[in-house]
This record gives sequence, C-alpha cells and structure tokens, in this order.
Amino acid sequence: MSKALTHQWLADKVLNIDYCNLQSANSLTPELLTEVLSIIEEQQPLALIFTSSHPRVYCSGGNLKKYAQMTEAESRKSNQQMRELLDRFSKMPVHTVAFVTGDCFGGGLEFLSSFDEVHAMPYCLFGFWQKKQTLSFGWGGFERLKKRLSEKSLLVSLQNSQTLISSQALKLGLIDSVETDLNVLVNHISKCIRTENFKVIKGLQSKNETEVFESLWFSKDHKKKLEGRK
Repeated sequence: MSKALTHQWLADKVLNIDYCNLQSANSLTPELLTEVLSIIEEQQPLALIFTSSHPRVYCSGGNLKKYAQMTEAESRKSNQQMRELLDRFSKMPVHTVAFVTGDCFGGGLEFLSSFDEVHAMPYCLFGFWQKKQTLSFGWGGFERLKKRLSEKSLLVSLQNSQTLISSQALKLGLIDSVETDLNVLVNHISKCIRTENFKVIKGLQSKNETEVFESLWFSKDHKKKLEGRK
C-alpha cells in the first residue's frame, strides 16, 4: 500500500481515505486510483469521504513530470486508464464525498467531478488551468461536470482559465457547500446513507432506470403501500 494513502472509519459504514503526497503535490496516477478502488472494495463502506492532509493542495491533476518522460504510446495508455478508473469510481455503489481542504487545478477538477458530493473549506482555490498547459479535459471530466455546471459556464471557465475561490465555486455549482467542520459532514452523511431516498438515488446512478423502478415496485414496502389503497 502506498504511504501516501491512509484510511480509517469515521462512523458506522462511513470510510475516510486520506491522500498526502508532498513530492508530487497530490497528483493522480492510475496506480493511485487503482489502490483507492481496492480499498473501497475491500472495506465495503456505504459512504466514502476523501480528504487530504497535504498542507496546500487537495489535487493537482496529472503528474506532468512523469508524463514528460513517457512515450506517446505510454501517455495515451495512462490517460485511457485514468478515464476508465475515474468512470468506474463515479459509478461505484458507494456514496462518495470530497472534503476539499486545499487547492484543485486542472485534472484535479476532473477528479472532483467523479464524486457524488463536493464540500470545501472557504479558502480553497479551483483552477480551470487546462488551457495553461495547452490542454482540455481528458479524463471524462467534461461530461461529468456538465451535470453540475451548464455547458456554457464550463466552456467559459475553461476558455478563460478561471481560478475560483470556494464561494465562487459554490455559486457556479462546482461544489455543494462551503464547510469548515468535518464532523458536521460526517454526521450529515451518516444520516443520509440510512434513508430510502439514498438507496433510490444510488440505484439510479449505477443501474438502468427501469430496473430500479421495478425493483422498488415489487418490494415489500411498496406492496404495503398498495395494500393501503385497497
């Protein structure tokens, strides 16, 4: 297991994974994401809160120093792996929450796009810096972020290489709240994962709409509701 990743239980069925890599400024690699997925599959939580104990950065995107040393074929393969792993992460039957306590740039925003909820401390910066590297979105983040932002807002942010503080990111829809207390977030998530609405929402995210509807329609709870209509 990477020394940069640690995990612990914050509450019943609420798992915390923390990432801190001072050398790479919390950059992402296929190996790191594979390890994150393995931890989740092994621990089987209902909810995951992903944190960072890095003093300044939550996620800086891809490790550009490593990419600079890759051949074209190697970089294509790495980016394809990143797309597949983030897509897999976004569709896991686990409620995923990003608690952002540092800055996010470029591919770091694509990482955030794969979470169900994103909450951030007031001082965090969010940078659409792809253009600064003569890039665009490359890990499926554009399609995922369109579920949060309008396509127009997303394109404007990318075109202007915008950097937002947390309050601006909240107004834009990039994050769900400005939060200063992890314990408050843990209590909120602990309550949410035990509701029927949570089960329905997660089902719609990971399954066919008709499949979810029929599983609910023929459930004992719905049959009781129908009995009451007779």
